[in-house]
Amino acid sequence: MIEKKKRGNYALDQSPIFKLRSQRRLAQLSLVSLKDIYSLLEIGNNYRVFPRGKRICHDPKPRMKAIHKRLQILLNRIAPPEYLHSATKGRSYVTNAASHIGNEVLHKLDVRDFYNSTTYKHVYDFFRNTMQCSIDVATLLSRITTYNDHLPTGSPISPILAYFAHKTLFDQIHRNAVRTNVKMTCYVDDLSFSGSNVPKRMLRKTKEGIIKRGLKYHKEKRFQEGDTKIVTGVALRGDQMLLPNKRHKKIYEEKQRSLATDDLKEKRSIVRKLISRTGEAARIEPKKFEPLKQALMQVNKSLPS
Repeated sequence: MIEKKKRGNYALDQSPIFKLRSQRRLAQLSLVSLKDIYSLLEIGNNYRVFPRGKRICHDPKPRMKAIHKRLQILLNRIAPPEYLHSATKGRSYVTNAASHIGNEVLHKLDVRDFYNSTTYKHVYDFFRNTMQCSIDVATLLSRITTYNDHLPTGSPISPILAYFAHKTLFDQIHRNAVRTNVKMTCYVDDLSFSGSNVPKRMLRKTKEGIIKRGLKYHKEKRFQEGDTKIVTGVALRGDQMLLPNKRHKKIYEEKQRSLATDDLKEKRSIVRKLISRTGEAARIEPKKFEPLKQALMQVNKSLPS
């Protein structure tokens, strides 16, 4: 599928990475010497690995991260398809949810352990076959952007590269959805389908495609007409977008904590977290949460430093 030029971006086949044949040119695009790239790869130890919640984070060290950021910029300049809402300028988890407003039935599922399941081979296939790079360039790009045979969970390039590594799969899922009058969106590993009906046959093809690609799916849920539908952290009720109850509860609990403490350092920390939370909430319900955010900002200014 040929991408249409949009928002100042270019079509995939206009990317400087497309049909790239020279490792030296790749180094120029990465704003680093080819010698430095090979030195990084030979030395290894280019990631800080540490637990983050229930997951392990693979955070590129500064020199490797700089290369990842440059390659991320180049991939982000490729015009995105309509259905992609992650790693895309002007789109977000909120626009992803908004795409499904007013539809009676919604079905969603996640690709399980998405970055760890996106392998060196997946990445190589993208650079070699979709981008039509030479074998040596595709190999070097894949070595640069993967860690221990998969995408690093803490890298700035992983969100957009995870999409492109499975672009053929997502494009096919989208085509199948369109054929059945279903709205399909993708936000990182979250696939959402909605319409007057979401046929089981289309969903079966989606799951078969995911499995055939060497991936797994989980967190499958279906919402019927009249249900409050939760999509990428946003509640949909009729033609409204609302903040889910869990996020309401967190804001309430932190407000209570801020009122209960006399420790100024702790109070400042809580208020700043609340400003961030209410700022995010205002993206969904601006009339309700924007005034609260502004009030909290005034409280933050009034607290002694």
